[in-house]
Amino acid sequence: MKVHNHVLLWNNATIKVLDVRYSEMVLGERMLPHRLPASAFLFAMNGSAKITLDGVVQLATGFHVLHGGKGMSLDIIAEGRFEYYLIFYRAKLPQSSSKKLIELMKHDNPFQLQYGFSPHSPLSLFEMTNLMDKEWQQESTLEKFHVKVLFYRLVHEIHRQLYDQGIETTKPDFVSQAVHYIHERYNEPITLESIAEALNYNMQYLSRQFKRQTGRSPIAYLLEIRIEKAQELLLHTNATVQEIADYVGYTDPLYFSRLFKKHTGVTPGNFKKHMPGKKKVSVRPYSEFKLSIVDQNSMLYSNDGIDNHYHYEDEGDLLMHKRTKTPMVATLFLCFSLLLSACTGGSSQTNRDEQAPTTQAVAETQSTKVVTTIFGDVEIPTKPERIVAVQYLSSLLALGITPIGSTERTMESPYFEEMTTGIDVIGSSAEDISFEKITDLEPDVIILMTSDEEVYKKYNKIAPTVSIPYGSLENAQKEINFFGELLGLENEAKTWIEDYEERITAAKAKVEQVIPNDATFTILEHTDKALSLYGDNYGRGGLPIYQGLGRKIPAKYEEEIVKEGGYLSLSIEVLADYAGDYIILTSDKTLEEYKADPVWGTLDAVKNNKVYIWPNKRSYFIDPLSLLAQTEELAEWLSGQK
Repeated sequence: MKVHNHVLLWNNATIKVLDVRYSEMVLGERMLPHRLPASAFLFAMNGSAKITLDGVVQLATGFHVLHGGKGMSLDIIAEGRFEYYLIFYRAKLPQSSSKKLIELMKHDNPFQLQYGFSPHSPLSLFEMTNLMDKEWQQESTLEKFHVKVLFYRLVHEIHRQLYDQGIETTKPDFVSQAVHYIHERYNEPITLESIAEALNYNMQYLSRQFKRQTGRSPIAYLLEIRIEKAQELLLHTNATVQEIADYVGYTDPLYFSRLFKKHTGVTPGNFKKHMPGKKKVSVRPYSEFKLSIVDQNSMLYSNDGIDNHYHYEDEGDLLMHKRTKTPMVATLFLCFSLLLSACTGGSSQTNRDEQAPTTQAVAETQSTKVVTTIFGDVEIPTKPERIVAVQYLSSLLALGITPIGSTERTMESPYFEEMTTGIDVIGSSAEDISFEKITDLEPDVIILMTSDEEVYKKYNKIAPTVSIPYGSLENAQKEINFFGELLGLENEAKTWIEDYEERITAAKAKVEQVIPNDATFTILEHTDKALSLYGDNYGRGGLPIYQGLGRKIPAKYEEEIVKEGGYLSLSIEVLADYAGDYIILTSDKTLEEYKADPVWGTLDAVKNNKVYIWPNKRSYFIDPLSLLAQTEELAEWLSGQK
């Protein structure tokens, strides 16, 4: 155990005792699984019980001590008369804590550790716990203060015996906790924020780690679990669609039906009609990936699911959020790049081995051409007239094409919203699509961003679909050039790219005239819940500042942010360590509010008015049209013209 680190954090943290509870149980009685609302000590003082804490079973006989962190699941089955105390507490570091302490808390948080042991000297623990319970029942603030004093003594004695016995503590697997949480509350209006809050973890970090272990975001996981539960109810009950929708958490049965069809390919009614008595097809990632994060034999959790606030979680909208610069990009692009062959009488006469990996190798018929994609050959019109752009709307608008359909999220960019008149809405985002609406529009081509073949097939059933996976197009120029070749608009693409590069060069020169070359820039996003730092391959100003205008990341954290993939979650206490000469800040607050803040107001950039504050709606998008406008917008501010 890291005794020194744990004691250091206990000694510096602000501790508040939240509750002291005494409970009795009789033989066979069970306290059903529930999540700890805060960190807690359980002190068993008499009898025996089987205690399960986050899937770890311990047999408590006589005196026994357990500790668990906020969000852990506790289950108790009495194996006789059983008496115990539960002491809930909250611990956090003061805002003035050093960076070292904050890093220790992040990587070795003693208040979230799980451990249990039978103390060698239980009577002293019993006396302190018993006295805490009596004092807690009193109304006087003096008695409440005494409880806090006793709590520190109790913690000291527990840790002394813990370390003397060499008991190992265990860090919780918070992804496993998130999975359990989802299964327990599948029919509640859960969001990513509520999961993170319940488990006491940073929202962005939880999302990244969850996706790393399971292959999808928490909310995408919730959605699939919820749909599977609906399948089960449709097959094995006589409940109506309205009742099932309500049971799994949807108040709107039409919305539920649309989601159900999107994920299964059929409506709820047809699913039940065509699969009577058949075993449902599992879409549950929990079983599909055979994760080790959950005990498959655990009796604590049911196999149920949920959906909410998932619109921006999966790769459907990711191009609007992040650009990748990994070697995989070139591979994907070469793999996907259009390999066009002659299309005569429905068959190609060109040897595929002789085709170059570029859209310039094309032999067209009078009306169609064949596009080779990662999902195989697709025959599309040479000059499509009715295009549905699930993604990549900006590139089509830049080339003078107005698609017949796109998503609300894609059309939200303020930089080209005046160009979207007449475009029908096909869904709120790529994860909330109305396939019925797309069918009604009768497109001749659908433009999509996915590497998921099952998703692709759903669109391709409606119309020929060209999917360009996320990360295949590295920058605005390549994206415009790609669609110029795809749609036979090479000249338009060339003209746009030349104009783009001229305007970026002009913006950069404008800034260089007034801003020193060694000036550093920090890209931040600040909300009530989080403070985030962005690198040069994200939105929020990272791409226009670092790539478009060629400005510098502060050297003191450049290596760190590259190592973390271009994104960091920060604590407000370490903000000063990451602040550059200039700050590009996504926030809903004003500069005056930040100047009045005790932490922000100490930053040189804030004091010297070198902070550019813009809302999420202006900073989020990094499509070609938005990126160009953002670069010029920031250049005007930096050069003093705005």
